[in-house]
Amino acid sequence: MIILTSYHKLYKNQAGRAGASGSAEVDFVGEYSGLILPLEAKAGINPRSKSLKSFDQKFNPPVLFRTNLLNLKKDDRFVNIPCRCSPTS
Repeated sequence: MIILTSYHKLYKNQAGRAGASGSAEVDFVGEYSGLILPLEAKAGINPRSKSLKSFDQKFNPPVLFRTNLLNLKKDDRFVNIPCRCSPTS
């Protein structure tokens, strides 16, 4: 069973220039078999997520999940889950 929890301000994403910093956050994290897996929820069809990529660079999870209006698709380690397939639909 995967348990998801809302987790804001998960980590700080340090910007590339001195003295500047920004924050990045994923919408949910889940635990499955001892692995922490991120889930980024998007309302539109644009699957790009700086926060998810930043999470990937920092924690290197085996799979990255995102839910949006696109079709179900696996692209390398990214998995698109259509909003209409989410458990609350």
